[in-house]
Amino acid sequence: PYALRKKSKGDYRWKRWFHDTYVTTIVVVLFLLHPNITQVTFLMVTCKQVGFSSEKYLLADLTQKCYTASHMTWVFAVGMPMFVLYVVGIPLAGYLILHRNRHHLHKKHVMRLYSFLYKGYDLEKRYYWEMVVVMRKVWL
Repeated sequence: PYALRKKSKGDYRWKRWFHDTYVTTIVVVLFLLHPNITQVTFLMVTCKQVGFSSEKYLLADLTQKCYTASHMTWVFAVGMPMFVLYVVGIPLAGYLILHRNRHHLHKKHVMRLYSFLYKGYDLEKRYYWEMVVVMRKVWL
């Protein structure tokens, strides 16, 4: 049986390769989706005055009036958590991961996992700069 078999170095290498590939894929996908998630999050609070009426309507759905109980429920139940977890959380998590590994960014294993986030920047002083760029794009 497999459970009784002695584990070889090949098993460890395969698991490490799978883990590294999985982590790298998650990091890349999160950073590629970040602009879209940010846009959708801000659409939940973007209101526009339509016609000559003084009432504002949600830009994403012009049948929904802004600042009603229903709209505010969506803003606080979905919009605020999305803002904290995704819009701010993804770049913050990226920064924390890079900061925790800042002394090992030149090592092959760390490069394989996270070089997507710091390649092209000075490893000694500006390893976190991609997170600054991401947050700058959020505020534009």
